[in-house]
Amino acid sequence: MFLSVYKKFGIKDPTVIEQRWSEPHRYFHTLEHLHDIYRQIQLRETTSNEPFLYFGQKVPELEILYISAAFHDIVYNPHNPDNEEQSVKVFHELCSGNLYEKYKELIETI
Repeated sequence: MFLSVYKKFGIKDPTVIEQRWSEPHRYFHTLEHLHDIYRQIQLRETTSNEPFLYFGQKVPELEILYISAAFHDIVYNPHNPDNEEQSVKVFHELCSGNLYEKYKELIETI
């Protein structure tokens, strides 16, 4: 499932995501944490008919949630205050294609 989402966003080497989330200095933002987020999205998707909302707006593509989760703390250094900004940069470096172009600004905010 996640590989297909990564492919839809033009990510040529999805192992980079796993490598980043598996860095040895991580305590909470680990690969297990990312997989837990994915499970929560899947659970919500299968148990509710309500749309996913972000600030009151319906999320137009479920893939947006998965890709946002993958990049929300892909850069994590507990000593740097700009992890979120650096994570956005990695998002832009790794992604391309139609879905990326269509939703990149929305994903930056999630």
